[in-house]
Amino acid sequence: MSKSNNPYQNQIASDYQPPLPKRSISQIPYYILPLQPPPSPTVLQFSPILFPTSPPPTLSTLAPSLASLKTSRIAIVLLRSGSLSYGIFSSSKKLLHKSQKRYTVRKGQGGAQSSADGGKNIKSIGSQLRRDGEKKLRDDCKAIPVREDDIIIMGCSKVMRKNLLEDLKSPPASNLRTISGKWDDSQKGVDEIYERITTYTQREAVQDDLGWSLSLSSDENESSASTPPPSSPSSSSSEEDTSPAPIPYTPLHLSVLSSSPPQLPSPYLDFRAGPQLFTPLHAAASINNLPACLSLLETGASPFIEDGRGRMPWDIACAHNATLVKECLKTFRAENSEMWDWSVTRIPEPTDGEVLKERERRKKVKDKEKKKRQKEKKKKEKEQAEISKKAKESEESEKIRLEKFKREKVHLNTSATGERQCDFCGCEVRYSKDLFRRDEWKYCKTECLQKHRREIMAKAAERRFGGT
Repeated sequence: MSKSNNPYQNQIASDYQPPLPKRSISQIPYYILPLQPPPSPTVLQFSPILFPTSPPPTLSTLAPSLASLKTSRIAIVLLRSGSLSYGIFSSSKKLLHKSQKRYTVRKGQGGAQSSADGGKNIKSIGSQLRRDGEKKLRDDCKAIPVREDDIIIMGCSKVMRKNLLEDLKSPPASNLRTISGKWDDSQKGVDEIYERITTYTQREAVQDDLGWSLSLSSDENESSASTPPPSSPSSSSSEEDTSPAPIPYTPLHLSVLSSSPPQLPSPYLDFRAGPQLFTPLHAAASINNLPACLSLLETGASPFIEDGRGRMPWDIACAHNATLVKECLKTFRAENSEMWDWSVTRIPEPTDGEVLKERERRKKVKDKEKKKRQKEKKKKEKEQAEISKKAKESEESEKIRLEKFKREKVHLNTSATGERQCDFCGCEVRYSKDLFRRDEWKYCKTECLQKHRREIMAKAAERRFGGT
């Protein structure tokens, strides 16, 4: 079994290399469990999708479940707007995968055809095609080869969940898992979900480790460790010196804490860092950063991840009296009721008045940012126009200077620059076609041409005989 030396594998981008903390962390698939427990104190962090229990269980209570996972298959089914993708995995091998796309939703309108048929008699060709697509989609769901002992992970809306369970022959509730949020309804999304849920983190335990951490020590050892013997001041100081360093903040954490616009999407969206193991959403709630909180939620940041003390972003907002963030979380819950299992997030349902008030506030924030961007854009355009104007004026003045120099050199009228002016005498004719050209100059009559030619010859003779 190989362990990675990178403590941030599968969690942050490869281009960000912070200093290694004083702890050992490695990513190990769940089906390659260590035969012997690692040295205590060690913590394993499992995916809450596979083990949805609270409070976090110990490894001894999870041993039967982990043993069954080694032989069980995992079926991931993603269903959304007529798009069906599923994959069946066993021991990190993909046994089967398939994707189907059916026409069930009218483009640009949304909503299933079966919902629109309630109490109406719709007979259009498009409605018939959508009904046929829904029927074929259900047949596709019924054809998914799942077994009774398979762990089924579903990603679909609450409206479609009932029909999907019927199509999967009503599997046992203990084997069902649901995922919320945004996902890619393709085979790429299925593979990403499988990799995420079948990976756990092993690291040295720290004092603030809570949440989904599973101690490898037995229950008796945990109870004895909770009452440590008294130690001398010298020993306590030495323990403080050897305490593990906190995970450094990621660039997304730093941008949120500095109230600068976060660069999204980001691989650090749900990454826990800092002395309190904050996610970026925790950090936004701690400083009442409304724009960052709204951007993170719209990008897909999870509102039910706990920090190092078991607190969710809502708890952080309440502890710091972050009124704007609290209203934002409640309004986002009301507007995206099917995105997450909001009962787990501790975020209360808002009233209609609170929703309207928060919408107005968010609209003002967006309008303010929009006006700021427009003002900066106009300022840049004005500066660019001034630069272009100066460059054009400089070019025209240089052109006039060269033209004047050229005329003086050949003894022509320097002020006669019009299209209907004679270059020698400067008189203006009625039409430009009345002028005739010789070389690159234009004349109104032959006398001007002859006088110009004699003047040039005279000046040349003076220069030959030493004149000025």
